[in-house]
Amino acid sequence: MGIPSDKLRWRQHRKDEMAHYAKDCWDGEILITNPVTGKEKWLEIVGIANRSDHDMRKHGEYTKNKVGFSVNLNLHPNERKMKISMRSFDKLKEEYGREIAQALKRKESVCVPGDDIEVDKKKYSGDDIWREVRDIESERKYPHVIEPSFGLDRLFYCILETAWKDDERGEWLSLAECVSPYDVVVAAVVKKDGLAEKAKEVCKMLLESGIDAFLDESGSIGKSYARADEIGVSRTITIDHDSLEDDTVTVRERDSTEQKRVAISSLKDLF
Repeated sequence: MGIPSDKLRWRQHRKDEMAHYAKDCWDGEILITNPVTGKEKWLEIVGIANRSDHDMRKHGEYTKNKVGFSVNLNLHPNERKMKISMRSFDKLKEEYGREIAQALKRKESVCVPGDDIEVDKKKYSGDDIWREVRDIESERKYPHVIEPSFGLDRLFYCILETAWKDDERGEWLSLAECVSPYDVVVAAVVKKDGLAEKAKEVCKMLLESGIDAFLDESGSIGKSYARADEIGVSRTITIDHDSLEDDTVTVRERDSTEQKRVAISSLKDLF
């Protein structure tokens, strides 16, 4: 928007500034000058909050809709959650003794069926010991929300403070091209002698090329320049009598007021 980079910053919120559900929050701020006191202050123009899964989780709770999604906690497609059946436990007690049987039972975990089980540096065949748990554990997850919040009036004020000029030319706006109302103003020095028609021709050519051109038909080039400056258009194309002879125009730059002569055929590339 034309705000100088040294007047822009990101500031991370302190923990005591954030809402209870926010995991993180950052403000985009612009340094402005108080028009009354003349003191500078940082003005928040956008806040971006990580609201975590608070919104969707609460929505699900209150509407009873399953807005989340289930996640299988198995670590790998080949893995299953296994545990020892009571029949296997009794058999293990008979074969290996109670201590070994209990140690094997504590090994209940996610594993690959058929794997051997090691207890006290001894391996036991898993085929006869493990059985698969059918109620595979799952967890419900909820989408997280990132919330950007802009203040349009603040942005507008910061643009005006940055772009507003008041000097010997009067009051005018040095707007960045991305927020300028037009790409270029086309004006004839006078309305007679075919200059107005030539200005319309040039304006039409620019518009058809995707360039947002505005035709000023006042017939007073000084006033055309002033009006273009007042609304912040960065360049003005002037059509004069030489334009009819050699198909060239004068391009005036708003901020510096510098002028240069260019061919009409080069305007599309220039803009």
